[in-house]
Amino acid sequence: MAPASSGPSSLVLLGISVLGACWLGLTVLGAFHIHSPSLPHLTAGPAAGEAGAGGATAETLLRRVNLLEEQARATEREILLAQEALRRGKFHPSVASPSPETLQTRGGQARPGGAVGAAAVDEGQVYGRSSAAGLPSAVPRARGSRCGPDGIVAVTYASHGGKDDRFCRAVESAILNGVPWEVLGWGEEWLGLSQKLQASLDYAKSLDEDCILLFSDAFDVLFTSDLKEIKQKFLTMQKPLVFAGECGCWPQVVKDKDRGLPEGTICNTLYPPSPTPYRFLNSGAWIGYARQAEHLLEAVVAKANSEFGMKTNDQEMVSDMYIDGQFDIALDHQAEVFQCMHDTGSPPLPLCNPGKHLTLIDGVWHNKLTNTTPSLFHFNGGGKKHHLDMEAKSKHKLTPLSPEDKRRIYNTELLFNNKLVNFESVCSRHLEKSDRRRSNSRQYGSTRVREKPRSFLL
Repeated sequence: MAPASSGPSSLVLLGISVLGACWLGLTVLGAFHIHSPSLPHLTAGPAAGEAGAGGATAETLLRRVNLLEEQARATEREILLAQEALRRGKFHPSVASPSPETLQTRGGQARPGGAVGAAAVDEGQVYGRSSAAGLPSAVPRARGSRCGPDGIVAVTYASHGGKDDRFCRAVESAILNGVPWEVLGWGEEWLGLSQKLQASLDYAKSLDEDCILLFSDAFDVLFTSDLKEIKQKFLTMQKPLVFAGECGCWPQVVKDKDRGLPEGTICNTLYPPSPTPYRFLNSGAWIGYARQAEHLLEAVVAKANSEFGMKTNDQEMVSDMYIDGQFDIALDHQAEVFQCMHDTGSPPLPLCNPGKHLTLIDGVWHNKLTNTTPSLFHFNGGGKKHHLDMEAKSKHKLTPLSPEDKRRIYNTELLFNNKLVNFESVCSRHLEKSDRRRSNSRQYGSTRVREKPRSFLL
């Protein structure tokens, strides 16, 4: 692999070459229009459009010029990316995404729809691993072998239950949807972001490399489906690592000035395009194979530790990696698994309100823009104002729980910092408090399943 410093220089030279070729094409076209005696007769006779002895037509040259202009614009973006990477001190070449067949065949074991590999597939080829990230090349070492019964696990990080009941609401939604949500860090003193990242990395290392790991924030999420459905959606995406997509571009939206760039450059130019408004990475919800997650988290932890004493932001670090094309990160642009609820409306970001993309059908929130039914809602940023109302109208809240249902939920045990703990010991009286809120509010009272779709207009 070429040294990191050679990438930007090559791109700059490529940009200069393309721009020069574009200028040359325009010059040739200008000369053609001025000097070709056949130009006035372009529409007459079989020789119409010929440019003298060269035989080139005006239409051909125009197409060539348009192509060169497109290449120049693409090169300009690559140069900006390289300059930004150099400013941060590292440059990581983009790594091509592995083919669906490669993703379906890992370590000589067949996945549904894929052929059996004769030998272990090369690690760098499968996972898009970049040696420029400071990670060792494929070095055999012992790994964990555990995973969930369906080949997928769900995990979060929380050292405590928070100042309100939103953590308990999240755990309740996991239980009611049959998600065995594991909580890392419970009861530990909160020391900073690196603590959460290191715990996530250690957990990824404990898993079988083909185990699918679902990670989410703890205090502002709601589950709406089980892990089997989430796993199937992930496999359909055919990507090794998928982060939630959202409307907001935090914190890059406020980093242009710090990086010496015009306002909006990072979010509007450097960020890869998207087919939906959910263009930007949200690090509060992601899913991927354990080995790929391990590689990413190793790089993020190393970056966080190198900035000891400074305020680090995992979303900023992972977003930069996504912009640079590292680790084959993909975004859930279609809200298949993740729906982030933060809205935007001030420059340089476009107007984007996820609430207006949603409709409620029989107690299930459906995204009518992407025609998908998200499995995990993340009420990040300004989206927190929609959390309680959307939860109240969700299917698992429409019917009051019977005493038997409450007892079953309270007795459900989940792993909290590797210890089995029942829901009641963590969220005592939570269900009764929910009953009181239901009886004291019309929206929590006689809410019924709606027969017709209803837009959630804000």
